[in-house]
Amino acid sequence: MMEYEMKILAFLIILVCLVVMVTTLNGSGKRKRKAQKSRDKHRTFDESINYSATKSSEQLEPVPSIQPVENDSFPKHKRSKYLATENERRFHDALKQAIPSEYNIHCQVSLMALVQPLEWKDNSRTWAKRMDFVITDSDTQVLAVIELDDYTHNWAKRKKRDEYVNTVLEGHHNLVRFKSSKHYDPLHIRQELDLISSLVPDDPLT
Repeated sequence: MMEYEMKILAFLIILVCLVVMVTTLNGSGKRKRKAQKSRDKHRTFDESINYSATKSSEQLEPVPSIQPVENDSFPKHKRSKYLATENERRFHDALKQAIPSEYNIHCQVSLMALVQPLEWKDNSRTWAKRMDFVITDSDTQVLAVIELDDYTHNWAKRKKRDEYVNTVLEGHHNLVRFKSSKHYDPLHIRQELDLISSLVPDDPLT
């Protein structure tokens, strides 16, 4: 009986030693993996800093554009070569001569970029409307909004649209309307904009 108990005890001792050995090896392996991950993380971070520093003095690579896919649910589109019509481009040329060169002229600007309804439900009345021209300073601060009115502005629906635009811009941005014409005089445009003292300088048009 004593010999049998000794064998059981020896077996238990060996089993405990094996368990301790396996546990120790696992713990050591986990610590090594954790240390390796930490080294890899720091190396990746350092490499990213070095890469950024290297690229800071170079021109960054452009982000690849998303490739078009064939999808019948997407509507077909046609290309617009210009943002403005031929008549609007003639006015644009005269406008560039009428205002200081440090100002910027933007075409077809969404009304939503200029004013936003206080109530979300009214957004649909604003976001689909576009202004012909917006003059800003070099920091994109809006100085004036310009509408070029052709014969379509005599239509009832168009008049209602213009009334809405006039009302929502009132008190927010300077709105100046010009009659559509075949020819535009920069001096006349300068005189009309003369009401906006912050926009037009005192020096004569040359």
